[in-house]
Amino acid sequence: FNPKPDGSLNFVKWGGRRYQTFYQGQSKVQFVLGEFYWRVKVGDLATVADYISPPEILSSERNDDEETWTVGTYIPRDDIQKAFLNVFIGQLPEAVGVAPNQISPYTDQGKIWTNWAVFALILLASQVLVFNRTDKELFNEKLNRDLDPVVQTLTTQSFDLKNDNATLEINLKMPLNNTSVQLDGLIVPEANQMPAIDFSRDFSAYSGFTDGESWSENENDMTLVFPQMKPGRYHLKFVARRDAALPGGMQPTSVPHSLFVAVKDDTTTYWPFWVALVALTAFPLTQHVFIQNFERKRHLNSSLGA
Repeated sequence: FNPKPDGSLNFVKWGGRRYQTFYQGQSKVQFVLGEFYWRVKVGDLATVADYISPPEILSSERNDDEETWTVGTYIPRDDIQKAFLNVFIGQLPEAVGVAPNQISPYTDQGKIWTNWAVFALILLASQVLVFNRTDKELFNEKLNRDLDPVVQTLTTQSFDLKNDNATLEINLKMPLNNTSVQLDGLIVPEANQMPAIDFSRDFSAYSGFTDGESWSENENDMTLVFPQMKPGRYHLKFVARRDAALPGGMQPTSVPHSLFVAVKDDTTTYWPFWVALVALTAFPLTQHVFIQNFERKRHLNSSLGA
């Protein structure tokens, strides 16, 4: 019986198991009562250490003459209660805290993260095989609107969606100069294959000089995504409302405002992957908190600290 250091002073190895240092210190005999199979007297000193690999614990005691090792195994309170059912009167006291070599009720953290990695790879494969699409561009159109009308209606060409539960991506660009436009849009199904979908966005672009320095604020390029579209023919209809009153006496450009519309079918959808990954990560993170709290309680009485 001769445990060996394993890699560092904080571990020893014995019987194919690796034991972590739990306690190291000095013991001193202060009082003697009873019968011993070795000579013991008040004032005896020894170097003691405990090493744990739940449910086992190795304990060593060393003085100038000898070194003694013992091994112990953690036994739950309920098992002791059952074993001595006819001996004890009443119930044993409830356990308090966490014993040095008490088995953790939580799954090994390494196994948890290994399983997480496996399922994450499955999710990634699903994303590649199921949710990655062709990003087929259906059309790219420029719609010109006159500067003078405050309100103007614009309509795109028709386009076809061939797949069920398709993901429709609409990119809108409206170059502006010192003005803003409210754009109300409508996805119109021409065969009433599904309800029309309305949306509204504000486009703006302002620039100027303040205290001799130029500045600009632009919000004129937006991408909208609409999942679970039904197959069929559609077109887009827009109502553009220009801001008639500009701040600070600014004047809008005399160039007509163009609306650039690009429509794609079967665009790649990432949100199912990220939602599933976050949900998958919640369990190991929660387990990690519980495990760390359990181990903190275990090491409250350790010479190495919690």
